[in-house]
Order: sequence, then structure tokens, then C-alpha cells
Amino acid sequence: MHYQWYPGHMVKTKALIKENLKLCDVVVELLDGRIPISSRNPDINNILGDKQKVVVLTKSDLADPIKTKAWVEHLKDSNTEAIAINLNSANQWKRVVEKVKQSSTLKSKYKRLNIKVNKPTRVMVLGVPNVGKSTFINKVASRTAAKTGDRPGVTKQKQWIRTKEKIELMDTPGVLWPKFDDQEIGFRLAVTGAIKDEIVNIEDMANRLVSFLIKEYPCNLQKRYDINLDRIVGPNEFIQQVAGNRKILQSQGNLDIEKASEIIVREFRKGLLGNVTLEDIDKITT
Repeated sequence: MHYQWYPGHMVKTKALIKENLKLCDVVVELLDGRIPISSRNPDINNILGDKQKVVVLTKSDLADPIKTKAWVEHLKDSNTEAIAINLNSANQWKRVVEKVKQSSTLKSKYKRLNIKVNKPTRVMVLGVPNVGKSTFINKVASRTAAKTGDRPGVTKQKQWIRTKEKIELMDTPGVLWPKFDDQEIGFRLAVTGAIKDEIVNIEDMANRLVSFLIKEYPCNLQKRYDINLDRIVGPNEFIQQVAGNRKILQSQGNLDIEKASEIIVREFRKGLLGNVTLEDIDKITT
């Protein structure tokens, strides 16, 4: 299965980011905490250069906490603050706002000159599709200022949003890049929901996911599905057993492997398979 998704609006978004970057004091780059490297767009990273950034690992409630802590430390540098948050938690977004205020180049510039500035800090919010940009913006704005949805491609154009935090947020559409050099990156983006399900093979995706979980998080699988992995030959047999145990059948009475695959992927995305991070800092270099 070849994973790729780069619709026309993403080309326009890339140009939009270039055009508006100079208007912003700091960038908030949202990454999926389960796939910190695969959800980091290399094209956008090149455009940002040495711009002040706050990297936010979202969906930390779904990720492996030990690995998340390691990734946060790894992603920090002289121009970058890093933080992991759960956007579903009441006030964790405030930690990001504090980091933004500390990182703002505007604040730093005028602080050196000993000048107080009342103008708001302008922040560009970036990330791949379905990483939580609109949810984050709505939390900071304390209202539904940006459309949200548990699917990629909800935001289609930029918008500036004022907040009570003396911050103006620029919401941008989620953007991927034209070609994934490594199809494992495409798989990770797809299985976490950054690529439309309609254009991928759900059975292949579930197969890859189960294969990874058998190797890295076997206890999570056994706990959720009550299947003895010692008796399982591989991911195909595991999915078949899930279908059999849950009586997921086609109209003719045969096992519905596609439906079982959908269920496994959906339960992974909801965190029902436990806290899982698909990228290990010791095995992946940036």
C-alpha cells in the first residue's frame, strides 16, 4: 500500500505560510505526540528557519508518557521551546500560552530596549491535518473560533483570531508534503488520522499497526482483545481472531476482515489500546 495525500489547498497553504511568516512574532508548531517526527512537515520546517517556535506535542493522553518526556527534551533547542499537552484537559493550553509569551521575538526585542509594548503577540499555528490546531485555538480563544472535526482537512483557509490573552492566532490549514520518502511515515500519518481514510487500504493499515503492537506493546493488545499472542502466527491471524471473537461477519457469514480492521484502527485512535507511541527516539534520527 502506497500512502500519499497532497490536495491542491495544501500547495496554497505552503505559499500562505511563506507570505505571512514575517507578520508573526512566534510560531506554535503542533505535532502528534504519538508520531513526533512523522508529523513534522520538513518543507515547513525549512520555511521557518530560525524563527522562534514553541513545539507542542498534542494527544499526550494517547502517547507513551516515558517516550513523550524523551521527545520533549530532544525537540528543544536555542530557538525552540517544547511542551506536551492533552488538549482535552481543561487548562493545559495555558502552559502553551505562557511558553509563547516567553518565546515571543517581539517581547524580547522591546525588552532589550526597555520599552513596554501593548500590542498583541501574533502567533502562527501550524501542523499536519487533524493534529489539534483548531481545538487548541478554540481553547485559547475561549470560544468556537475555528472549525473542528475528528478528520483531516476541516480547515481550508487562514484566519486571524483574537483572544483575551493578548495574543492573535493565525489558524492555517493542515499541510502535508508532496512525497513521503519513507512509506512508514505515510503509514504513521494515516493510522493516526492525518490522511483521509477513504484513500487508504484499511486492512493494510490495521495489519501494519497490529504488527507494530505485537512487537512493541503486546500487553496492550492482550488486555484489550483477550487474545493469547503466543498462539498467534502474525497480524493477519490476530485480526481474524478479533473478527471471530466479536462475531464481525459479512452477510454470508464469513469473517468481515475489513470491518474488524476498521474497529482496531478506530480503537487505537481513541486510546482504547493503551498509551502508544509509534516512534522511538533511539531508533529515529531527525
